[in-house]
Amino acid sequence: MKGRSRKERKRKNKNKTKVCGLTSLPDEMVLNCLAYVSRFDLAAFGMTSKAHRSLATSPWLWDWRCQMDYIEPSYYVCLHIFAEPIPRWFILHSVQRSSFVVVAWGIYIIGGLVNGKPTSEVALFDCFEHVWYKIPPMKVPRASASASRIDNKIYVFGGCGDDVDSSNWAEVYDIDTLTWDFLCVPTTTRPKNIKQSVVIGKKEVYAVDEDGQSFSFSPSKLFVSCGKTDSKPGDRHDWCLIGRFLFSRGPRGTILWCLPDELDWKEVKGLEELQQQQLVEYGITKLSKKASYIVIFWNAQPQGADSLELWSAEISLRRVGPDVRGKIEWSGSVYKLDYPLTDSNRVKVVYAERKKSMKGRSRKERKIEEGKEEVCGLTSLPVDVVTNCLVHVSRFDLAALAMTSKAHRSLATSPSLWDLRWRMKRIEPSYYVCLHIFPDPVPRWFILHPVKRQLKPLLPLWCTESGSSFMVVDWGIFIIGGLVNGKPTSNVTMFDCFEHAWYKIPPMKMARAFASASVIDGKLYVFGGCGDDVDSSNWAEVYNPRTYTWNFLCVPTTTRPKNIKQSVVIGKKKVYVVDEDRQIFSFSPSKLPPMFVSCRKTDSKPGDRDDWCLIGGFLFSRGARGTILWCLPEEFDWKEVKGLEELQQQQLVEYGITKLSTNYASNIVIFWNAQPPQGGATESLELWSAEISLTQIETSQGLEIRGKIEWSGSVYKLDYPLSESNRVKVLFAASVFA
Repeated sequence: MKGRSRKERKRKNKNKTKVCGLTSLPDEMVLNCLAYVSRFDLAAFGMTSKAHRSLATSPWLWDWRCQMDYIEPSYYVCLHIFAEPIPRWFILHSVQRSSFVVVAWGIYIIGGLVNGKPTSEVALFDCFEHVWYKIPPMKVPRASASASRIDNKIYVFGGCGDDVDSSNWAEVYDIDTLTWDFLCVPTTTRPKNIKQSVVIGKKEVYAVDEDGQSFSFSPSKLFVSCGKTDSKPGDRHDWCLIGRFLFSRGPRGTILWCLPDELDWKEVKGLEELQQQQLVEYGITKLSKKASYIVIFWNAQPQGADSLELWSAEISLRRVGPDVRGKIEWSGSVYKLDYPLTDSNRVKVVYAERKKSMKGRSRKERKIEEGKEEVCGLTSLPVDVVTNCLVHVSRFDLAALAMTSKAHRSLATSPSLWDLRWRMKRIEPSYYVCLHIFPDPVPRWFILHPVKRQLKPLLPLWCTESGSSFMVVDWGIFIIGGLVNGKPTSNVTMFDCFEHAWYKIPPMKMARAFASASVIDGKLYVFGGCGDDVDSSNWAEVYNPRTYTWNFLCVPTTTRPKNIKQSVVIGKKKVYVVDEDRQIFSFSPSKLPPMFVSCRKTDSKPGDRDDWCLIGGFLFSRGARGTILWCLPEEFDWKEVKGLEELQQQQLVEYGITKLSTNYASNIVIFWNAQPPQGGATESLELWSAEISLTQIETSQGLEIRGKIEWSGSVYKLDYPLSESNRVKVLFAASVFA
């Protein structure tokens, strides 16, 4: 940009404080406020400043208005202003009743006359974006055709002049596939020349031809004669269905009504005042509907003025005995031209209809229509306001809210709420744990309550096999292989931590148990676990979550580890592993061909070091007799974490740590079995946990890592004593953001 902005110069030169205004609020708060502002007020708001225009035209705002059903209906009018040859489009302002010329959703313009000849062109006027789109043309040119929409298809009848037979008289357009097809209508059953038509019940079209004969059409029955004749001579234009009655414009400014199955037209009463406003002389030029109201247009010339005006009126309707009576809710001039009204100078309304760019009605509209009274509370607020409030509520508090009522449960489990939480990065980490509680043969899943610090069981239950490998990928946990009836399996499942649901994943090509699994560049690499039935071609597999496919990864026998005991991913690009001979290897998919490379190092201490995890460039593992060890990945010279003597007095020395993992705060989390001191009412087995923060300290003997116990306590309790057969084994524990 050129120099500094005016705002920056004022701040520097005059040290002015920031003015508190709309733009000082968070963007999502401003946009959610603007979601309730009408389109016309947004247009005025956008003219006040560049910042306001940016907010008012934000694609996020209009997308949010559409999702939350906060898009108001607009009334669109197409006028043919004689003697201009080209019709023009307008939008009727809902407050001022003045008109605006627009260039543009929701209205199909089908065929017509171009230079006096029918055309097959079709266009779509997008009332949301106010732009025009070309639609695939019809197979036959048509003008003054009859068009109706049924089940997301547009049916077009006639309008093709003398060049017509049963095969091309009608066409149907599929909105989903954007294709036109002929619809064969036998010559003997079709109307001669359709003058008016209306869709009833969204499934059937009623039509009247030039002889006044009535027909019905449905895609399953085609045209069927109703055996009735229009009761009045002359044309009745602009049919519209309001409630269960048909309305049309009659001669000398009258509005007529009838029942669709009778076609016995009668006049709407109570409109004598309107018929004094030059309606008798010039007639109604257009009749349409707006919700449950009739809207009419007519040409008028004010007394003593040399100008042509287009007037409009909005009329409400009610049934009074055998009659239908109208009430004028509003009337006035909506458009003005600077020349007098004559036969050659007039305005013809070609099209007028309300369009609403939203799916169905809002919840508030449905409640009002059903006559139900809203209860004052959370559910009385607009849905998007509630959604944006609940975005900031924790998952556990949302679960508590969902238990209070059906309405609250609907809000708390709304897909739009969780989608918004994900898009706004309002997701929070949850700590998931899989326990094998002996002697129960089936492992069970739990979630750690962040406040109560207790393990809560998860539903639905899912049988997790022993010997399975676990891996966190995005918001899910993959459970890979395992033992079924003592034999390895190729099954793979994913636990969705967002929906708390289980999904089956395509199985591996080889059955595996106790395999090593790692995630690199979004792909899942699985090594070993396939017993003696193994060679270099099938020892390893890789899974691509995008294509849902498994592929073998050829690893030469001479370079691969014998039996991987532990592994860890470092820098998201490389895996370090140690095998049963304590030899250390590294693996990187980026090296071609992919293979394990010996680091020429040996693990420094005898015995197993389980549950490797990487925190801040250091490796940690659980050692013998309740100790926690650490080392640098390049050295593998394990040392003990200091400062945890207090923990080692809590039966850790006797029973050892059953699981070591890390959480979202980069702290170590450990679990161990414990039994409270004797003397209680009953003997019980408890699973304890502790969260440990870590600090590096430089000493005279070198680098030292000390642990600090942030929290410790019992997280799960069983009503039987701790023994070799009665214990809890933690198979998996990790933080997952969802």
